[in-house]
Amino acid sequence: MGDGFALFITLDVGKRTKNTLNNIIHYMYFLRTKIYAWLLIITCLSLPVLGQIEHSDNSKGGKKVLLLDMQTQIDIAHAINAMYNFKFDVAENNFEFFREKHPHHPMPYFLFGLSQWWKIMPNQDIKTYDQKFLQYMNKVTDLAKGMYRKNRKDIEASFFLSAGYGLKATFYAYRKKWRKSLVAAKASLKYLRRSKKLNQMSPELMFGDAIYNYYTAHLRKEKPILRPLLALFPRGNKAKGVKQLTKVAYNAFYTRTEAQYHLMEIYRYYEKDRTKALHFARYLYRTFPDNPYFERSYASLAFTSGWFSELTLVSKSILNKIAAGKPGYEAVSGRYASYFLGYTYLYRYHNKAEAKKYFQQTVRFAEQTKSVGSGYYQSSMVKLARIARDEKKIRLAKLYYRKVRKYAKRRSKRYKEARAFLRKYRRFR
Repeated sequence: MGDGFALFITLDVGKRTKNTLNNIIHYMYFLRTKIYAWLLIITCLSLPVLGQIEHSDNSKGGKKVLLLDMQTQIDIAHAINAMYNFKFDVAENNFEFFREKHPHHPMPYFLFGLSQWWKIMPNQDIKTYDQKFLQYMNKVTDLAKGMYRKNRKDIEASFFLSAGYGLKATFYAYRKKWRKSLVAAKASLKYLRRSKKLNQMSPELMFGDAIYNYYTAHLRKEKPILRPLLALFPRGNKAKGVKQLTKVAYNAFYTRTEAQYHLMEIYRYYEKDRTKALHFARYLYRTFPDNPYFERSYASLAFTSGWFSELTLVSKSILNKIAAGKPGYEAVSGRYASYFLGYTYLYRYHNKAEAKKYFQQTVRFAEQTKSVGSGYYQSSMVKLARIARDEKKIRLAKLYYRKVRKYAKRRSKRYKEARAFLRKYRRFR
């Protein structure tokens, strides 16, 4: 793999082109490590399902395989569902039980690390949980290495080494630490190859293949510049990927939620099938009503679909949860929800007073997260400026338009509108 990339780079002689290729390579490693990380995580979490097929291996005496233990299956299911619903106290209490019972096994530390990972997900700019996440993943790989040194045929050791390094590779890619991401990905793949004795015997283990099939085929079609690099990877198949994901979504247990989440994203962003995207978004929101990402996604799809009654309820629910300090609900979700409400009250209910209140709230949330380049921030500023203009509050309108002119792209309609207004009222006092 590395030789292929090196050969491709040596064909380039221009410094600018080389920088471009390096950026592409970084992106490809990010995509690849993300796919492998999820494959490895889900494989580890879904191994208990294989106990239904290979349970005899866990009952013939000798070392007990924790991942195939029936009671562990039940406990993991409860904890994972709690984690998806951002009930981290409930989930981590279960994980603490595992740690007390198996203090020298990598599994409880991996679950603690996965919990930190989901705390990062709603707003990946926040680095509050980074250190704890890395501490848990380092503990996973240290304990798994000890198991591996004792027995290189230990399936659990190989899987936890693969999963630990895979998730670290994904984390470093999000943080744009490409060298560390590559080193971790390489280690992950090393142990993955050694643990392939378990084949795809259940829908759980189809998830990784489904993700790979869809996204590599999508990139090949939509990003021609990546085709030379994609030639180094096995070809994907979009139709097969969607079919596999659908099978996982309806037949798997542990991987069902991840498959439904990815189907929602695929239908929403790539296949442009709003009806199917809404189907999965609504299910995820109703199943995990306290997951901020799922609730925010449902609100976004309700907004683009014109479901104003549903949109109003869900957006107000998000704002109420932010005010209550619920885990994962913060300014990013608030920016979305406030804008949706402002837009709804302005254009659906023709209530400028309420619209103005929510647009101002959007601005505050965006400034908290330094998201002044976001469309919701700038659109809110424009709408506030127009409302002020209609109310003959020219000085206030100029204040809003100055911010639009400062942050909007020069060729955008917002920038041109702001510039025209400020020129017209340049001498207004």
